[in-house]
Amino acid sequence: MRFVLSKKPVVAGIPPSFLDLLDKAIEAGRSYRPIKEDETKKLEEMAKDCTSLFRREEERVARGDYSLTPIYADCPHECCGGSYA
Repeated sequence: MRFVLSKKPVVAGIPPSFLDLLDKAIEAGRSYRPIKEDETKKLEEMAKDCTSLFRREEERVARGDYSLTPIYADCPHECCGGSYA
């Protein structure tokens, strides 16, 4: 949260989807202080070997595959390419 909220013009972050993390997110917001430059550099170093969370979707779009077949086999929702029926 500190990283996200320290970026201008960002004024909000996406809250967690799980209720068990909500209290932690609220506490993080209440104890907010801007991130320091050395902390940002550490995060950037940690992220160097990370791939996109949306890699499969990005690759599918790059191939021009806009089919409605699900990316995730057991996902019933439209947002993950599931059936529209």
